[in-house]
Amino acid sequence: MTLLKTGMLNFIAMAVKIFTGLILNKIMAIYVGPSGYALASQFQNGINFVTTFATGAINTGVTKYTAEYSSDGESLQSLWRTAIIISFVSSFILSISIFTLSSWISIHYLKDETYSNIIRWFSITIFMFVANIILLSIVNGKKLMKRYVFINISGSFVSLAFSGFMAWKFGLYGAFVSFATNQSVVFFVTLFLLRDMPWLNWSMFVGKPSDFIFFGKLLKFSLMAIVSAFCVVFLQMVIRNYIAAEFGWKSAGYWDGVWRISSLYLMVVTVPLSVYYLPKLSEINDKKLLIKEILIGYKLVLPVVIISASIIYICRTFIVGILFTDEFHPMSALMGWQLLGDIMKLGSWLLAYIMLSKALTKTYIVTEILSSSFFYLAVHFLCKENGLIGVTQAYCLTYFCYWILMILIITRYLKKSEIS
Repeated sequence: MTLLKTGMLNFIAMAVKIFTGLILNKIMAIYVGPSGYALASQFQNGINFVTTFATGAINTGVTKYTAEYSSDGESLQSLWRTAIIISFVSSFILSISIFTLSSWISIHYLKDETYSNIIRWFSITIFMFVANIILLSIVNGKKLMKRYVFINISGSFVSLAFSGFMAWKFGLYGAFVSFATNQSVVFFVTLFLLRDMPWLNWSMFVGKPSDFIFFGKLLKFSLMAIVSAFCVVFLQMVIRNYIAAEFGWKSAGYWDGVWRISSLYLMVVTVPLSVYYLPKLSEINDKKLLIKEILIGYKLVLPVVIISASIIYICRTFIVGILFTDEFHPMSALMGWQLLGDIMKLGSWLLAYIMLSKALTKTYIVTEILSSSFFYLAVHFLCKENGLIGVTQAYCLTYFCYWILMILIITRYLKKSEIS
């Protein structure tokens, strides 16, 4: 399946996800305001951070090796059993730790002990979050695109119904409850929609692996994903706290609103890329084909992002009014640099996917740490110089530099690599 076909198929799922996300976004904006919006984002980042560790951060590896060994049933069984063992051990350790430290986490990251019970509920349901992620990684790796899309559409509607109701009925507390549990509900939806898959049986997932070769292979991806989670998700939490300390939680809410708009419209291209590029690039061992695939990505993706970002910038005041409330109007001033940064981000990611697909672990880790450190320092410097807009200026500058770095690294890799 080509990138274009995959993109068209995923466009349906993304249209639904964006639509449901926009509705939920509006509900949150109305019922919790800018300050509550920032706290809700802080909680969601925390959940994403934890679930990355709970899976053992192996979902990317599961996708890659499921694609590579798609015709080898014994290897798939060993791979999936290994994934379950790693995820179960990681989830168990995290579940106990989070349950025990729930009050401390609530006070230090959410500024209120009221939410400690919600954190405990989340700790109990972590494994269902993890199981859902692994199942989706397998479906992705097996290139069951229609099923993958349908599962995502169903999950979007379930999340909207549950989270929207909880935020409307119980405000910020209800929103936190839904964020802590909705993926557990979605897990059962995923199971139901995969019930007819011949590979979905107990023996494929539970038991001793026939060999332990996949432990080392998956842990390479684990290390990359854990570093990425720390550098991206945890960094967002740190920057949000910095903004709140310097400018107040309302300002943090404005930044989160801008970030949310970026995340929603970029889904149209980032999800097809992750679904298509990782399995595809993993299979390519010909240098010319690899370069050709990258160029196709640039021709199809970059113009879409540039046009989308331009339209959003021109209509930014109208968009903020529709998606948020009048309280969020100041965020319009932040959008120019953010949207320019989105273009830089997508340009760099098209090259960064090669590091993931070829398991260039050390290179990936070093570049993630460097770019995140640069972003953090740039935020501090530019915010002191220019105020709140310095956050989005730092974002744009970081991805401009990251793109240049990716060009240098991938050019060097292609010259020195052993692929033909």
